[in-house]
Amino acid sequence: MLSNPLLEKDRRTGLISKYSKTITQYKFDLMTLNLTTFQNIIYGHQQILIDLQEKLLKSCNESLKQAIENRQEAMKKRHEIYLKHKLVQYVQRLIRQRSDIVIRRTDKRKVFYIGKAVDFERKAEEYMLKTEAYEEIKNGRCPLADNLHAVQTLFDYLV
Repeated sequence: MLSNPLLEKDRRTGLISKYSKTITQYKFDLMTLNLTTFQNIIYGHQQILIDLQEKLLKSCNESLKQAIENRQEAMKKRHEIYLKHKLVQYVQRLIRQRSDIVIRRTDKRKVFYIGKAVDFERKAEEYMLKTEAYEEIKNGRCPLADNLHAVQTLFDYLV
């Protein structure tokens, strides 16, 4: 079309210049569009990277926090065990060193009484006198054996 001999040389040069400018502008706009697209893609990838870094940091923080809490709990348990061990050692040493101290089970639970032997004997006597549920064996002969023998004799008589 521009090679048509009917167009004047100046006119043809002007049209070629306009076409060239239009093509150059189009290429420039296309490159600008491509650069903008690439910048948006880079920004998107950077956001994904930032999000992943935050997730990783949060996960690491949670793991570290959990590890610290587990360690603290283990240290507390170890300290409790240590204190119990020291208490047991103290009680054992006290019982070995002092002959006037006794250890007795107070009831059916796992509760023990640690005290002076004299106090324990006094309380036992008071309880026996108050309840009259027990009889002290003084001569080495148990009255329960007599009761058992009497019951067996009655059973033999009935049978």
